[in-house]
Amino acid sequence: MANKYTYTKEKRDPQIQWYSTKQGKRWRVKFAFVVRGKTVHIEKQGFKSFDEARAFKAKAYDNEMENRVTVHKRYTVDDYWRIYADNKVKSGAWRSSTAYAREQGYKAYLKDYWGKVLLKDVTRLEYQNWLSDYVIKHDLAKSTSQHITAMMGGIMSDALVNELITRNPIKKIRNSGREPQDLSLTRKQYDQVLDYMRYSPNLNATQRGVIVLAAHALRRSEVAGMKLKYFHGDYIDVLGQLNGYGDYTDVKSVASRRSVPLTKEARDILLEAIARARGIYLLNGRPMTDDDFIFVNDSGGPFYTQYITVLFKKLSKDLEFHIAPHMLRHAFSTFAFGLEGANPRDISNIMGHKNVSMSLYYNLGTDDGKRELIDKLDEDLRSNG
Repeated sequence: MANKYTYTKEKRDPQIQWYSTKQGKRWRVKFAFVVRGKTVHIEKQGFKSFDEARAFKAKAYDNEMENRVTVHKRYTVDDYWRIYADNKVKSGAWRSSTAYAREQGYKAYLKDYWGKVLLKDVTRLEYQNWLSDYVIKHDLAKSTSQHITAMMGGIMSDALVNELITRNPIKKIRNSGREPQDLSLTRKQYDQVLDYMRYSPNLNATQRGVIVLAAHALRRSEVAGMKLKYFHGDYIDVLGQLNGYGDYTDVKSVASRRSVPLTKEARDILLEAIARARGIYLLNGRPMTDDDFIFVNDSGGPFYTQYITVLFKKLSKDLEFHIAPHMLRHAFSTFAFGLEGANPRDISNIMGHKNVSMSLYYNLGTDDGKRELIDKLDEDLRSNG
């Protein structure tokens, strides 16, 4: 039977049409959309205003998405984390070491509270309240708070793309927490580190070599990944890195592939480290090759990044102030930029930064430098007064 009404599309929304009845003007909603490959048709009429019809349309869409997606696919956060992480590995987006680290992070921060919660029941308000309380309870740094939110946001964003939820609730979250730890070293502290490297009987040649390369602005993973073939006497090539899970990879960026000149002292320390490594390899049944690591433990295995962390904790204890490999990298930038006539581009190239601005970001300044600056300013003002 033919429809007795004539429908006219609204310019404001063509999926809403108006028509005339004996009771006056009425509106109809009629549209279709696809959910997971299936077409869903929505049609209802008799609305007394355009706004009433538009409100129905929005609610009908949300209800259909909710019913057809989350009711039949009642994934918990735990369920979807497994799918999300497995797909990251299968696609090559995560290496095995990355997957392991992310798995540990998920278990440490999110699993206990959120694991059994349905994806559709995660709300922005609850997540924000939970995060704020969690950060205070565990005295977390702001960077850790940001890491947790990025992980949860990644899960929810992926679920949204796969049409398992209708919106991502982890947006515009306020991350709080402790400010980053002070990474600056005074010149006196820096000199104490170098003196400890030179003279402490508590260090072997391998450990001294690790410290001297950290002082040459190498990243921790770049130090661990230093191979014999990269040592050229008065300079080294930085072309690979070794993480704590045993993955040897290219350095983190094109700019990180670089050659770094060595001081004579650094060359001699590295020669001692190489000699020690040769002995260790022989004790473990084979000669050292060009493709072998310079820094090895007593069993002939790589001196992984976690060993470097432990080494610097020992330094911190003995020196009675906090020192970490990255702090030496910051110190290199700070003191190098303070040298008269230093070329900023050369400093950036040694540090493996594409932009000089990044190397300047590592320049934390010092109290001595501030005093020298004020003294020079005072002298200038007096001479021109």
